[in-house]
Amino acid sequence: MDGNYNLQGGFIYSSRNYIVIVILGILSLVSGACTQSPKQAITATPLEVPKEGSPGEYINVRIQLSSDQPFSQVIGSIMLITLYLLSAFIILFAAFLIFRKVVRRDYYRKGRLTPISTLLEILVFFLFSASAYIFVPSDWPAVHVSPIPMTIGWIFITIGLAIMSIAMGGLGLRRSLGQEVNVLKQGGLYRITRNPQILGWGLALIGLVVLWPSWYVLGWLIQYAIITHMMALTEEEHLHAIHGNDYAQYCRRVPRYLGIPRKP
Repeated sequence: MDGNYNLQGGFIYSSRNYIVIVILGILSLVSGACTQSPKQAITATPLEVPKEGSPGEYINVRIQLSSDQPFSQVIGSIMLITLYLLSAFIILFAAFLIFRKVVRRDYYRKGRLTPISTLLEILVFFLFSASAYIFVPSDWPAVHVSPIPMTIGWIFITIGLAIMSIAMGGLGLRRSLGQEVNVLKQGGLYRITRNPQILGWGLALIGLVVLWPSWYVLGWLIQYAIITHMMALTEEEHLHAIHGNDYAQYCRRVPRYLGIPRKP
């Protein structure tokens, strides 16, 4: 097998590790739920305040806290940043365990993904998507950017989703899920990039950054880049192991993500 596999002293392939991963996922969801804005308005008891310039007369004052403001503004930005970083760490650590340990071991032992490792991969991307609820505005999906950024954002989303759909359609569902890897796909979009699905979804996320600009969304995009890069590295090791020189030549011709393809 490929020399990149180093299983000595690696991740123990047991149910105990799956339990740890599930617990990490639950903690990530809880940390995201804790930052959601309350929907009920909070109204204080009316107060009587002396009327200026009229001794002995009082006016009623009613103080109301609007529920439209995100809960992060009530508990403070420090709490939001803490929960955001905690969630990002949990998701990235879970992704490392799954893609660089569990999935890698499945490829080495069985030559494909098992149903459990496939579900774990889906779990990682589900947690990643759910983590967006930590920082989305309370009126989401309302867009508050000018028409030009809005148009650019939707163009990125449309192109990205189109690329991902075409790539998955050309590869097939089973091969997209790592169930069939005996045939090396080199046609279609795979002549331009070795990972068109990752590239397509990444372009769509760039569109989200343009539509809802913030440092939190940018950090979310960076998390996606790290997660998918770990997945791509694991898949490349397996493809090198089963296709050998054919895959090595393919890698020399076609960039991993973006670049100018070389002629054979």
